[in-house]
Amino acid sequence: MWPTIIMVPLVLLSLIFIIYFLGWIQSKRKKGRLVLDCGEHPNKASFVSMARMFAFASFVIVVSLLWKILTGKHNWQDDLYYFWFLSSFSAMWLVMVYGRLQILENGIWQYCALIKWNRIESYEWQGEENRKLKLKTNPKLPFWWGKGAFPVPMEHQEAVDELLQKYISTPQNSDEQDQLNIG
Repeated sequence: MWPTIIMVPLVLLSLIFIIYFLGWIQSKRKKGRLVLDCGEHPNKASFVSMARMFAFASFVIVVSLLWKILTGKHNWQDDLYYFWFLSSFSAMWLVMVYGRLQILENGIWQYCALIKWNRIESYEWQGEENRKLKLKTNPKLPFWWGKGAFPVPMEHQEAVDELLQKYISTPQNSDEQDQLNIG
């Protein structure tokens, strides 16, 4: 009984990953010309570790699956679900490993997804050092968040700000806004 309870969320999460990958492939095709490449994600080493961990777990499941099939065990089907689930996670982390922050003619490639210019309502910079770019967007789905923040390397922040001012009409600096709210 309990494996069935576990399988339902695993299958649902796997379907979500399939939708994620289809969206990733679709937005990769719509990127457009590169304007500025800001580099890899600062947590790339962590992403590599996560991808390896899930790939190793998938390998262990494959060995278990083969052993069960060769020995005639009857419950080997559950291992297929586990393999699919763990492989999906490994693939998702690999997408993040090879992701880059790029300003493109059609929007911002935010490590793993394209945010089109027409969806970005405003932006602001947060923090003094290691500043993060916070975007407010029009979400595709009504229940989805319309905000997100991501790191921008210090050496690219000025160029990114100039390009954002060119493409977006309402830039804000959170430090200046906080001072206005206080005073």
